[in-house]
Amino acid sequence: MKRFALGAVVLSCWAAPVLAAASVSVEEPWLREAPPTARVLAGYAGFRNPSDQEDALIEVTTEVADRVEIHTMAMRGGVMRMQPIPFLALPAKGKASLEPGGAHLMIYGPKRALRDGQKVPMTFVFRRGAKVRVEVPVRKYPG
Repeated sequence: MKRFALGAVVLSCWAAPVLAAASVSVEEPWLREAPPTARVLAGYAGFRNPSDQEDALIEVTTEVADRVEIHTMAMRGGVMRMQPIPFLALPAKGKASLEPGGAHLMIYGPKRALRDGQKVPMTFVFRRGAKVRVEVPVRKYPG
């Protein structure tokens, strides 16, 4: 399992001690390969929050697409539909995930075809200030 993390470091004036804050980790991120003409892709990842305070994924960015949104699936009028959500909650000392059939990323307007085996730079931004940059692999979905 690959983990990518970014910890916040707090520095005080003069020779004060350095305090390292607990950091959110992004685990096993991946993007689903789509046909070359697709205008949207789906993305997934797991998150671990070791902190005593809750956090939330509030933004994801990448240079290879116009925008990224966090989405969920919800029943509306008897039909399952996707809808954007403003954040993905990360409980204190807990986990959250973006996965097929549930909450996920929607990557709009890819600037080039993204094929199986390629890696896409993405930055995951969290409410408490962490920014985690990850090279996210593109994979064929086996189903």
